[in-house]
Amino acid sequence: MWCDDFDTDLLKVVPGAVQALGGTASIRLETFSSLTGGKINCPSAWNTHQGSLAFFWTDPAFRPPMGYVTDDPAAECTFLEAVRDEWVHSSVVSVNDRIVWRPPVRLMERLMYDLRGWTVLTGREREGIRQAVRRSLTSAAITLTAVLEGTPIDVAGRKDRPPLAKENIMTDPEETGQAEAAEETEETAEKTAEEEDGDGGDE
Repeated sequence: MWCDDFDTDLLKVVPGAVQALGGTASIRLETFSSLTGGKINCPSAWNTHQGSLAFFWTDPAFRPPMGYVTDDPAAECTFLEAVRDEWVHSSVVSVNDRIVWRPPVRLMERLMYDLRGWTVLTGREREGIRQAVRRSLTSAAITLTAVLEGTPIDVAGRKDRPPLAKENIMTDPEETGQAEAAEETEETAEKTAEEEDGDGGDE
């Protein structure tokens, strides 16, 4: 992938990321994206109430409706490739009309600043952030599995909401509950990392 040579590629800065995704890492998806070396590079994304959102699907019935226009071709990828790309490009990952993962942008930036020597983290801080990212990936894997099995479930793991329909992608996030749950995932990760900060001391 294009990010193989990127210093803050997910696989380089978060050991165990693939294991956190488990079997979902190899699930085949389609999206609209430019290609680098035959692999996705910055899938098409649209501004919605859920944030910048990239559509992925496992069945043509879940392709974005005709109003979503792009010059990018349809392209195949794995869920791992989608996650690695959006770890950097930061668009919300929607699979089959369901929000599956909201990249923890602030955590990625902290690891990048640390790696580049801009804001160096302690060992405890660094590992706290990595753990938070791994939890976010595990949550995404659980949600994706539920989506593909047809189980009503939202990003926070609650099984009390129906699937997010295409026409609802643009609705108020307070009405759908999807964006709120995704924000909870990132905020929990950020809080965990900050709590690790407060413990102080290098390891």
